[in-house]
Amino acid sequence: MKIGIDYREAINEKKAGKGVVVYEWMEEFKKVVPGEWRVDLLVDEDFDNKGFPENFCIVIIGWPGLLWHLRVVWEVWWKYDAYLSLTSFIVPYFSFSKKCVVMVHDLVAFLGEFSSQHNKRAVMIEKALAKTAFKNAGKIIVPSTSTKDDLISLFGVDEQKVALIMEGVNKVGDLLDLAEIKKKYEIDGEYIFFVSTLEPRKNVERLIGAFGHLKKEYNWEGKLVVAGKKGWYFDDIFYNVRYFGLEDEVIFPGRIGDIEKFTLIKGAKCLCYPSLYEGFGLPVLEGMMMGVPVVTSNISSLPEVAGEAAVLVNPKDIDSIKEGIWKVLSDKKFAQDLVSKGNEQVKKFGWKKAAMELKELLITNEKVD
Repeated sequence: MKIGIDYREAINEKKAGKGVVVYEWMEEFKKVVPGEWRVDLLVDEDFDNKGFPENFCIVIIGWPGLLWHLRVVWEVWWKYDAYLSLTSFIVPYFSFSKKCVVMVHDLVAFLGEFSSQHNKRAVMIEKALAKTAFKNAGKIIVPSTSTKDDLISLFGVDEQKVALIMEGVNKVGDLLDLAEIKKKYEIDGEYIFFVSTLEPRKNVERLIGAFGHLKKEYNWEGKLVVAGKKGWYFDDIFYNVRYFGLEDEVIFPGRIGDIEKFTLIKGAKCLCYPSLYEGFGLPVLEGMMMGVPVVTSNISSLPEVAGEAAVLVNPKDIDSIKEGIWKVLSDKKFAQDLVSKGNEQVKKFGWKKAAMELKELLITNEKVD
């Protein structure tokens, strides 16, 4: 079998969520691919492919923008038995080929509550391409049952065409010295941790409100650490900090590297992730993997990922978020029980399992065009 994979996002030094998914997934996929398969990593610039087996090849297509995708369409027609489009709908849209396997990470662009507050360019592109791309593709991969249900509801996709392959959790190297990281970001004492891109659907505004009420009502002396790059429509986050008088209590370290992130998660009293919508919800698993209690939302895919190993709160209710956090902070036995359950829950997810499921999916989809 000859497979092409859009690998561009995975070689980005500052990988966002989708790029991380592709990178981690392919790190395990390369271990399970039969030696007689040829796998082309399609990119727009060279990169160090050390660690890939001999049947994985770099294919550099130096054409800019849309022309890159159109050249790949030609390759899909004449060269490949399967094409993995894990971060873009463009090639499936133009190819009209069942060889294409497309990944849907989330459907935020199509949910009115969030699409108006999302990246406008991304929303425009996805709305223009998605329906036809889904129709053309041989298979559609989703990371959660919630996303699968949304896909079928919004686009009328045949359920048999949709493959549920849940994501894994990133590998963790040696952690850094927590005291040094806390000193670097001026974090004194205990803290609650949140990590993600700062955008409206992540619900940071209500998290800050809940934190403000928690400090006032329970006189908790710890901090709230909000890590992540600024995305879009984030001004209300900083307004809420000023409104609640929390300028010295909420710390924004910005975008941080994985090792710093995992070090800070490990040292937190809890990881709080009250997102309003997620296609999957990786930070929930990251908190569990690092052995801290998790507080997350009771909607979208998050209960599916969390199982019974997290406190589930109403993300639209500040009091619910506040009380969920306080339950963890005030009840040590309850918090430890959550950690124990989290250790078991995270075992259900893994990139190795996802890689094996992808291999089987490609076998069933082979040469259907």
